Amino acid sequence: MTTPAMLEIMTEKELESIINTEGNNQLGNDARYCLGKNCIEGSFPDKVPRNESKGLNWIKEALTNGHLPALEYKTYFDIRFDKHPSIERIIESLEKCAADNNKSPRACATLAEFCHAKEKEEGNKEKAAHYYATAMGEDCIVGTHWMGVYYSEGFGVSQDLKKSETLLLKTAKAGNGQSCFQLYVMYANMPSMKNVEKAYRFLNKALQLGVTHF
Repeated sequence: MTTPAMLEIMTEKELESIINTEGNNQLGNDARYCLGKNCIEGSFPDKVPRNESKGLNWIKEALTNGHLPALEYKTYFDIRFDKHPSIERIIESLEKCAADNNKSPRACATLAEFCHAKEKEEGNKEKAAHYYATAMGEDCIVGTHWMGVYYSEGFGVSQDLKKSETLLLKTAKAGNGQSCFQLYVMYANMPSMKNVEKAYRFLNKALQLGVTHF
């Protein structure tokens, strides 16, 4: 049985053969997506020559057939490279990728960023928390970190310092320097959590992990 991981390392000819054989079913669209991605990125030039235009056509073909990974890939391609991106279309695509039956952590985290940026609009704080919580539920470090921050600040959720501490310790242990800095802020400034020794330790760890922009 051919798996997505196997498709990733196939040659252009092999992927085209699967597309011709499988048509528009799941495997055929998985092959279109892998071929398009490898053409665009040139990840395996000895197997799939880099050709951005050709790659985009394969991605669009898979997208037309309702392939969600292709939709997510094309959305982030537009975010990075489209000179005049349609924010409305991007958000609509991300919402499809973040829907309950898909729950893409990356799409959820990006939607949370959009909502956070417009926090003054009614309901956006709660939406940001919802999307980060969904990402966290998919074991996303970014979502877990930001839920730790949100519980610390009471942003979009009720303040809960113990829950914040638990989440931030988890992501700090995973090597997230911003989580280390947030723990420093908590232990240095919040009366009920104050602990000078822990504050110093996490500030030092944040610096060691390259966090200097704060």
